Amino acid sequence: MTVNYLWEFFIDLLEIALFGHLAQTRFEFRNSIIHKTLLWDITLFVLAFCVFFMNLAHVSSEVVFLISLLINIIASKIFFSNENIVLIVWNVLFMILAMLSEEIGILIPIHLFHLEIADLLAGGILRYASTLMYIVFLSFFVFVCCHIDNNKLFLNLTEKLSFFFLSIVYLFIAESILTVTIKLNKLHIPQTFQNQLTIFCIFFLLCYLALLIFIYRLGVTRYKNIEYSRLQQIQQLEKKEFESIHQMNKELRVMKHDLSFHINVINQLLAEKNYTDLSNYMQQFKNSLNASHQIINSGNSVADAVLTTYIHEAGQYGIHTEYMIHLPDQLPLSDINLCSLLSNICTNAIEACKQTKEAPFFKCVIKPYQDTLFIHAENNGSGQYNIQNGILRSTKNSSDEHGIGLKRIKSIAEAAGGYVTISTKEIFQIDIMIPLDTDKTPGG
Repeated sequence: MTVNYLWEFFIDLLEIALFGHLAQTRFEFRNSIIHKTLLWDITLFVLAFCVFFMNLAHVSSEVVFLISLLINIIASKIFFSNENIVLIVWNVLFMILAMLSEEIGILIPIHLFHLEIADLLAGGILRYASTLMYIVFLSFFVFVCCHIDNNKLFLNLTEKLSFFFLSIVYLFIAESILTVTIKLNKLHIPQTFQNQLTIFCIFFLLCYLALLIFIYRLGVTRYKNIEYSRLQQIQQLEKKEFESIHQMNKELRVMKHDLSFHINVINQLLAEKNYTDLSNYMQQFKNSLNASHQIINSGNSVADAVLTTYIHEAGQYGIHTEYMIHLPDQLPLSDINLCSLLSNICTNAIEACKQTKEAPFFKCVIKPYQDTLFIHAENNGSGQYNIQNGILRSTKNSSDEHGIGLKRIKSIAEAAGGYVTISTKEIFQIDIMIPLDTDKTPGG
């Protein structure tokens, strides 16, 4: 009897732990609470004990449901800072999921196979399997609610569908094993065989729980790897920006050293009143200044690093560049997405300019415009554009990189609520409009 009580308390503890996980995923802790995680765990333990005590006292299910819901809402209000309606909705949803899990795990076998509920509630090892089935179903529902839209759990569509299908198969098989065990009990099959089958059912369910944990860790690890790769990209750009500044300092030193010689030449030509040669010399001197390394200074370190790097690279290939950069204080893009967006625009432009037989040029304009961030870029190229089904595709030979740059530009813009338009008349032009948060950003 003591073992049965301990098992029931263990199930209640697992149930409330799942509620705690759902709350910590969907709610925000109050900053004013010290040791909030420890206190929250203690509170969950107390809540589990309260539920166990009510069940031990044979309190009706309806009363246990209402009291548990009320206590959970009060505890959520104490520990979390979300609005009341948000706290209530998620608490009610959890209770609905709990009832649904109980319906699937216990009542469906009874209705489908005409079993008596005493077969599941009589105690013993059969009770262990049925309650564990309930926890597994509840774990699945809570896992889906917590992580279905979690950006930090990176799974592609195929993996999500595979996980969902595999979960259905797993739970159906476990449910079938439990049902067969109950039916064997009614046929008076030796208890040893029933116990072995029940243990197998429990082991099968534990394997599914392990699968849940594995899928979660896989998604989180992949997300961390992607973030690490993006941070490396940012770091490389910052390194290039440092190298650009270092190169500019070297060029300034050379210019300072040569300046006295230029002044002497200018004075000599003036003394000789040789204005034609003076004009030619001044034009050459101006061109040499324009060819010197340029540093973009818009106030945004990420945009400055990206544009400075690629404008310098364009200069190395003899590409004439023009730019006008005016960024608002608050941008609708993260640093990583801003880096990726500008890098893809500049990379595509430089690659296209390399293929043109005319004088290559690249123009970039970034500014606020009517409560949007307006990005315009244009360049010439080979004049050959790959358009499929009304969509511009990349013309790169590498199949692995086919269209990735343009797809990435479009995905970043659309994720921020913007759109992309592309024109290929005479020259290549791309316009990106992304809404600004007018409450935080000065209008255009």
